[in-house]
Amino acid sequence: MLPTPSADSEALVFAQPLSAGCATAGSVWVVSDGGGMGRFVDGRWSLVDATLRSLVAVACTTTEAIAVGPAGRVVTADEVGRTIVVDTSGPGDLNAVAAGASGAVLAAGAQGTVLQRSGGWQQFARGIDEDLLGVSSAGTISALVVGSGGATYHLEDRGWRALPTGLALALTAVSAGPDLAVAVGDDGAVLRWNGSWTRLASGTAVSLRSAALVGTTAWVAGDAGIALRLDLLTERSERIDLGTACTVRSVFVRGTEVWFVASDGTRAPVWRQNPSGLRRWGGC
Repeated sequence: MLPTPSADSEALVFAQPLSAGCATAGSVWVVSDGGGMGRFVDGRWSLVDATLRSLVAVACTTTEAIAVGPAGRVVTADEVGRTIVVDTSGPGDLNAVAAGASGAVLAAGAQGTVLQRSGGWQQFARGIDEDLLGVSSAGTISALVVGSGGATYHLEDRGWRALPTGLALALTAVSAGPDLAVAVGDDGAVLRWNGSWTRLASGTAVSLRSAALVGTTAWVAGDAGIALRLDLLTERSERIDLGTACTVRSVFVRGTEVWFVASDGTRAPVWRQNPSGLRRWGGC
């Protein structure tokens, strides 16, 4: 069963190495690489699962948070069933997970691993050799994965097709919409997809670790507290000052809100940006 959080556990959420976050219809979840799971609901943070686990990515459906990590670990928090279920998808490390609007959930990881949740976790790709670091799912026949050596693959009717980027650096995250996609990676790399990949100027050389795309606007974030808002059509960028030099590991969108998750060691903040301004919990 989903544990009943204590009323005073908010500080514990931000005293651990937070690695990623996502939003269901009713709440926000954060996971950690060597800590527990936190949840924000009804204006309050709580540590809902204090079990120490290594989780590096999380994606949300309307009612679930699905987190993945090393050695094929999958942890699913079900808000309706009030359960946290631990599963193993296989021996390989999982680096990324994505939930599509159709309910499809994909995970990606080492040595070209792509898995689809379908009753259990099933192999969903063959012939990919690169370590995959990012995945974006728009359904069971539309998805993108990115990874080492500038690798990108697009899921089409006939299977996964390699998309050349002209880059040899690691691409760490991807976010896709119906007509556009954005990928980010090392050396400040930001790539736009609208039929082919084009590298955009990011104004930074630090590693970028996360991306979220809504319409033509992309939010990207990474090392040294970098957070950017990019218009993929005009190629204009705006720096978002989070007031930190810590690594921003995750960015995601919830309605009109943009959320950022950062950590260095056991110091971790979370920011929520909305039309009223920027609010922070925790510190780093």
